[in-house]
Amino acid sequence: MKRWIFSFLVFPIALSVGVVAIYLTTLREAKVDHCPVSTSLAAVSNEQPSKTGFRAEFDALPNLIDAEYPDWNERFIDPFRFDGILRESEAVARSGQTWLALFERKDKYELVSVTANVKKLKTVSWPGDEPDVRLSFNKPGIPIFALRDFRHVRTGEIQTLYLRPSEVEIDRRGLEFPGMKDGDSKDFYLNEKKYVLRVAKGVALNGDRLSVLVLETGSEKQIIDSHFFEPDSPVGNLLWAGDLDRDGKLDLYFEPFTETGGFGGFLFLSSEAGDGKMVRNVAAFGVAGC
Repeated sequence: MKRWIFSFLVFPIALSVGVVAIYLTTLREAKVDHCPVSTSLAAVSNEQPSKTGFRAEFDALPNLIDAEYPDWNERFIDPFRFDGILRESEAVARSGQTWLALFERKDKYELVSVTANVKKLKTVSWPGDEPDVRLSFNKPGIPIFALRDFRHVRTGEIQTLYLRPSEVEIDRRGLEFPGMKDGDSKDFYLNEKKYVLRVAKGVALNGDRLSVLVLETGSEKQIIDSHFFEPDSPVGNLLWAGDLDRDGKLDLYFEPFTETGGFGGFLFLSSEAGDGKMVRNVAAFGVAGC
């Protein structure tokens, strides 16, 4: 199965420039499908059926091997869905660092300035022999995620339109989130504008069939993530949607699915989008699987 060959197996370990460079080079030389695709969608096919019956809404898309990657950085972290327990090499935060953490309190969401604390433990909770660390902050409660050094993001109340429950809450309540697959969509209303996040079919320049994650509002459309197409196979889960940078436009936090047992998410901000784009993939965080 071609989908998610490398996933986030190396992301968390890439804490040095050298390792990151090797990781990105390896991905560019292999056919992978977790890379976000940003395109103006100038080539749209009118949904002409192919010989196999695959009806592509978008064609002439960039090949996945040529997709652009967000620069690796240590400015975004989400270990809190697992109670803050990480491998030591995955804790991109450092004790004493200042972060902005998004908290939910009394049905309101707020970005709060916090100080990180990374405590080494004697346990080993993940595959391998690397010891655990516990990441926490000096404010009460468990944050949704934390970030730092984004010029358009600052403390204050954050309008939140969607929040997926944490892994702990999902297990406790027996909830199911099968993920977004072909034909699925989610609608959001922000500042009297309707945004739609949906999964559609596409074809790459080399003929590969793709599942694409599309964000649209009005006449604007942007493919923000792309995967090899597999019938009835989800591309991932939306974790959060709202206005994180408070520019009146939609921002997203999305988890592409992986078959390696790992976890990873992409943060998309509207304030850093380029010309003709709605959002830009500005950060990624991941933990290795098995």
